[in-house]
Amino acid sequence: MPNFFGLSGMPTTLLNAVLSTVPDRSVPVRGPDRLAVVSPMYNEEDGARRALTSLLMQRRLPDELIVSINGTTDRTHEVVSATLAEHGFERTTVGRAPNLTATLERWRHRDHAMDVAVVVYARQTAKSEAINNLVASHIVRSERVLLVDGDTVFEPEFIAALERNFYRLRWIAGRPVLEDYALQSGSVTSYVPEGAGPTRRFIAAGRSAEYAFAAVLRRGQVGMLGDGGLWGASRLYTVVGCGFVVRRDVLPMPPDTQTEDHDLTLAVQRVPRRVERLTPAELSRRGFRIIADGVEQPFENAFDRHDVIELRHGGNARFVGEALMYTEDPAHLGGYLRQIDRWNGGGIQNALKRVLGDPGDRVMSPNVRFTLWAAQLENLLGLLLLLLLPVILALTAAGTIGTTDLLRILAIWSGLDLAATGLMTFAGFYVQARDGQRRRGFAVRFAGRRMVRTWVPYMVLKVANPVSFVAAATSVIPAFLAERRAAARSVVKRTQGVAWERPTARGVDARTIGTAASMVVALSAVFVAILALAPASGADQVAVERLLARTVPLHMAQHEALPLPIAQAAPALLGGGPHAAALPLVKASIALPLRTSPLPALSLSAPRVRVTLAGGPAAPATPEAVTVLSRAGGATTWSGHVAPAAGNAAGSGLEPISTLSAYCRPVFLRHPSAVPQPVPGSAGAYRPLDPFELLMLGRLAPIEPYIEQAASAYDVPVRLMLQVLINESYLDPLAVGETGDKGLSQMTSDALTLLRAISEDPGSALYNPHLLNGSFNVFDPDFSVCAGAAKLAWSLARPVVTDDAVAYALYINPLHGVTRSGRVAPNLRGPVDAMVRLGPLADALGSAYAAYRADPSSLAAPERRLVALSAEVASGKLDLASAYRRSHAIVVANGVDDGAVYSAVQERLFARGSRATVAPTDTASAR
Repeated sequence: MPNFFGLSGMPTTLLNAVLSTVPDRSVPVRGPDRLAVVSPMYNEEDGARRALTSLLMQRRLPDELIVSINGTTDRTHEVVSATLAEHGFERTTVGRAPNLTATLERWRHRDHAMDVAVVVYARQTAKSEAINNLVASHIVRSERVLLVDGDTVFEPEFIAALERNFYRLRWIAGRPVLEDYALQSGSVTSYVPEGAGPTRRFIAAGRSAEYAFAAVLRRGQVGMLGDGGLWGASRLYTVVGCGFVVRRDVLPMPPDTQTEDHDLTLAVQRVPRRVERLTPAELSRRGFRIIADGVEQPFENAFDRHDVIELRHGGNARFVGEALMYTEDPAHLGGYLRQIDRWNGGGIQNALKRVLGDPGDRVMSPNVRFTLWAAQLENLLGLLLLLLLPVILALTAAGTIGTTDLLRILAIWSGLDLAATGLMTFAGFYVQARDGQRRRGFAVRFAGRRMVRTWVPYMVLKVANPVSFVAAATSVIPAFLAERRAAARSVVKRTQGVAWERPTARGVDARTIGTAASMVVALSAVFVAILALAPASGADQVAVERLLARTVPLHMAQHEALPLPIAQAAPALLGGGPHAAALPLVKASIALPLRTSPLPALSLSAPRVRVTLAGGPAAPATPEAVTVLSRAGGATTWSGHVAPAAGNAAGSGLEPISTLSAYCRPVFLRHPSAVPQPVPGSAGAYRPLDPFELLMLGRLAPIEPYIEQAASAYDVPVRLMLQVLINESYLDPLAVGETGDKGLSQMTSDALTLLRAISEDPGSALYNPHLLNGSFNVFDPDFSVCAGAAKLAWSLARPVVTDDAVAYALYINPLHGVTRSGRVAPNLRGPVDAMVRLGPLADALGSAYAAYRADPSSLAAPERRLVALSAEVASGKLDLASAYRRSHAIVVANGVDDGAVYSAVQERLFARGSRATVAPTDTASAR
């Protein structure tokens, strides 16, 4: 059974687990077949007595019992003889085995007629060779042969349970079919001898879980659905080699692989079907009896005498869970590794044999082909999953995957593996208990206890499987190819089996150690190669991760309640404007639900808004204060004075206010811009704005002073900041992105945590303790603009940034926005390009502000009024709620329908009632 990391990479394993739950509706039928038990033994002195005694104590004794002692060097023969004598058997004859270089002993019991024979070889003989010799020499005469290992102990019902499954009656498309199974595999668990050390107990615990796991899979593999060549046949990968029944006519056993039981399993299941059609009376005359509720009945009791029953003699296999046996596992890690090396090597040999072997071996039925290729696929997937680990670690180190992502991936991977393995192990133990006629409650408790005790050893032992598989491949594949070349030259095929002795050495094989070391080197090389080639931000990304790791997370859900408190709704007034004293400090007590729809899909080429143009006479406007810089003694300072209401501020030389923002005043920052940052533009490039540009100017006007002050405070280009804000939210303060980003600058909890890390660090150039106080709200335009400026300033300062596009990529994704080569990450190319394409729109808006500063009368009326509105906000004469209402009146009066945004702002942001419909007087005054 493939058994590497990650059950998610084992599709047929999961499929067989599901198939194991399909109810078996077949009926047991007792046939006339005799049964012989064959037990090959080699150096089984310690376990022979227990194993042989369990066979002699069966409720249903076999018709024949043959022990083959295959050239033992210990006292196995003496132990077997003594055990037989203890149970009342007497040696009747001793002679030469026919056609064999071995001694044949015949034993008899005075009370029953079971034939017992002991064959003793003078040389070491392989298991497959010994079995084939017994059949070929007719020492075994029964139709069914139970092959058991010499150290395996059997439950008293073992043989009786197997016998009930030689034949099963099932219905296919409504017609009765009597299936003659060629193979019956028992179920196995570990046996721990008294006085076993901790290593042996640990290995036995892990193996018990593996055997229970395998029992679930074998149930699924033998499940037959319908009558097709694939699902209508068994797909058993391998019988349990220490105890299974084979129909004599499908022997001999394949002698040319390390795991002859696996080879035999695949070979038998491709046997062509032979069909007989019999009446109930004919079946009864042959000795067949239906078993119903434990009572044997003739077929006439269940069928009409004219019915025809199809008796199929094929190669299908059956798993018999109630036939339970106990096997002794290796006592040391070295023996365990040698055993799984042999199993893995035999599996590879059997695959090569059917792909590259003799023409007869390459003929496979659909069920065998599926079984073979599914196992190899899962072996490769297991190795690929192992290979994926250094790839993930390298991508994490390179910055392509964050540590959080890595932990999430590994947690999901490990969690799925642990959960699925635990569930299937529990199911295996539960089924074992139920097969032993235990009640459901007991079975559940038993399975839970066994799963808890064996889970960890099983998961630990699984680590050795990929190493063992690769080690076996490096040995088996070259040997197989060399043997094929030799066979091609001499036309000689191996006829003797592969002798194998149970491993007892403590040490680990040198090949396994070398393979493990080579795999570590190879995986390390993969790590280094991926690290060198990975597109990631490298050290810069690691620095960001470390920064976030030592910062207490901020949760946006705690800072998004609406409507805004009045103190947040008009920070300009509270910051020193002339109307601040008149504003009551009242906080709203009701928070309205947030909008959850995505951003409107606006397009510069085809804006999804209804617009009409309406001209109007140009009215004189007076520019209000814009921010200017005051220098005292060569030091840059920002003052809080209000400029006069008339005159061109750019040339006044007076000091305007710098107290507009509650979060982003230049005096809060250590390194503000050396000069004020007005919205840039060329007065000479001004032209009347088109409908979409006027819509965007209407949204910009109330917050333009905040953008200028935030850009000045953090020393970021206003044009770039304007493009970023438009691309993030289309200047909608209540914008909610598809992934939950909120506000003008589309904040998230991760972004707020990053801002906390840089804003609360006294050593940071962007230190601003006023940014993240307890009252901030991500929908507050003042806060959102300031937070966006802070995040943009952080992005621009990163070492990997070479242009605005790269900076914006980091703005979107601080961890993975940029590749190792300093380019925008491929998945962010779309939004970054969209931001860059907003340059002409930003220039058009900036030209209106530049023209206003040069000559207000040069602007068309709606643009002049909107820019003048910005000046009133900057001077503190107009709060944000009123500014949005005024802006709405202006755009509506000029044919731009943007009512949904303005209505939401008034209702949800400021809780002042709907302003979607503007009064006629407001509209008229806005023209």
